[in-house]
Amino acid sequence: MFPQLSGWKRLSQEFPVTEPYRGEWQRWQSAKIGRISCNSCLDIAMTPEYLYLSSGAFGFLFGPPLQIPWSALEATKHGSFVMLKHKGDSNISLALSAKSFTPSIKTQLLLD
Repeated sequence: MFPQLSGWKRLSQEFPVTEPYRGEWQRWQSAKIGRISCNSCLDIAMTPEYLYLSSGAFGFLFGPPLQIPWSALEATKHGSFVMLKHKGDSNISLALSAKSFTPSIKTQLLLD
C-alpha cells in the first residue's frame, strides 16, 4: 500500500539502482514522499549525478532502493525543506530537509 500511495513503486520501476552508491549514507532521515510522511525511516545519499534513497530497515514498507538522476527532478526550496518533483509525473514529489543537501548539491540545483 505504501509503495503505491507514495509513488515509490513507480519510481523504483523507472529508477532502479544501476550504480551502487559508495560512500557514507545519511541514515534515519525524514521525508514526505507523495502523500506519505516517513519520520526517521529513510537513508539518503547524493552525488552530482544522482539522489539515492533507501528505506533501509523499513524496506518492506516501500520497496527497493532508488537511484534518481537530478535531471529527472525539479527542485524548489520551501523554508527548511526542498521539494523535488518528478519532471515526468507531477503527482510524484519528495520533500526533504534542506539540511540533507551538501552546499555543492544546493548550488548545482540552484537552491542558494
